[in-house]
Amino acid sequence: SLDRALAPTRIVAFLGPIAHLDEKDVTAKLRSATACSARLFLQPTVDSRWTYRSAVIDGAVHVRSDVATADLGDLLTYVHARPGPRLPLEVFLCDDYVVLDYSHGLGDGQLGMALLSLFAGSAAPPARALAADLPRNAVWAGLLRHYRKNPASAVQSWALRREHRAQASREVGLVRAPEDWAATKHTVAGYLDAGKLGELNDWTAVHAPGATRVAVTTALWVAALRDHGLTVDPTVSMAMNCRRYLSPEYHSGNGNFAVVVPVYVPSASPADINVKVRRIIESGWPIAMMGVGDLLGRLPRSSVRPPTEAQLMPDRLRLVV
Repeated sequence: SLDRALAPTRIVAFLGPIAHLDEKDVTAKLRSATACSARLFLQPTVDSRWTYRSAVIDGAVHVRSDVATADLGDLLTYVHARPGPRLPLEVFLCDDYVVLDYSHGLGDGQLGMALLSLFAGSAAPPARALAADLPRNAVWAGLLRHYRKNPASAVQSWALRREHRAQASREVGLVRAPEDWAATKHTVAGYLDAGKLGELNDWTAVHAPGATRVAVTTALWVAALRDHGLTVDPTVSMAMNCRRYLSPEYHSGNGNFAVVVPVYVPSASPADINVKVRRIIESGWPIAMMGVGDLLGRLPRSSVRPPTEAQLMPDRLRLVV
């Protein structure tokens, strides 16, 4: 059901610079990937019945040396916003960068990482990382495995969910109707140089020992946005990979198995964020959300009633990590 829900959306990822990037080589590697994974032949739609394409390679690899790569944000914006129909999977070769654009219905970011790693290799490996799919009962296997080992965490999961929702509901503030923002989307890319990264690592070791990169990144973004005078929602949407709830042999399985959890983090402290995220993961809240989503996805479409009023949204920024 998650694959179907995400089918209309796209993932754009890039890698580079890569020396000696060649169209024939990339095409051969993509062909080796299709020999390992039937998933790449899928034609994702919002319908329950998907079809397979007979040829994944045809028209999938584009050489665009005319597209500038000096500003990587502009490069990604071009690929995302380009006019015309889209194939489920397309590859753009822009000088020494490879850009991957694929339907989210094919899989989450793990699929993109596997393909980019394949394209960047010096040879054409058998693409074993693309061969393994998640089991059909992955959601329920993850739920059973987690709550068998941690039965008390079921109560903790729902308690945390209520706690975060209650705290966030007190800070809704002004609301407004969503605007047509899709045409204004723009990607910005930048780097943290080695010196600044070293300073950040040293600061973290002293002030937030043990904090994950996700916690530190979230804290930095919230602090930067607030420093620019922007109103930031205290709830941060965090995409959490639920493969951690499966047995190890399925950790490399392809498909969509990440869920967005709304985490209430008003302090924006790396240490506080780290504690909250760890509690959420240990409670099983993410895999429980996937279980609820799977059940809802099995309901007949006619039983899901459309909203009767215009949807409103908080008049503030919501950070997604």
